[in-house]
Amino acid sequence: MSREDSGFWEDDQSSEIGLGNIAGTVVHFAALNAGIIALVKPLTLGHDTTHFFLPVAAVSPAILAALLVARRKLGRIEGAALTGLYVAYLAVAIAIST
Repeated sequence: MSREDSGFWEDDQSSEIGLGNIAGTVVHFAALNAGIIALVKPLTLGHDTTHFFLPVAAVSPAILAALLVARRKLGRIEGAALTGLYVAYLAVAIAIST
């Protein structure tokens, strides 16, 4: 049975629901974790966190949303661009952590 015959790939809404679930899960997971940690011990954020990690965490979903709104798909080009951004993030994160 080919992918086209299975019926799974014909439903574009399943990919939209999947992307929505991922985005919602990330936001809620981060908020819940920060809330629970702050209940146990108040959070004090360092310079690297407030000037690099938190801004990246805020901008990353915006970049994904902008891509989805502008292109209405995530293809190989978008995947390569997002992967490149992630590699650049890792390089900077490693550089400022050492």
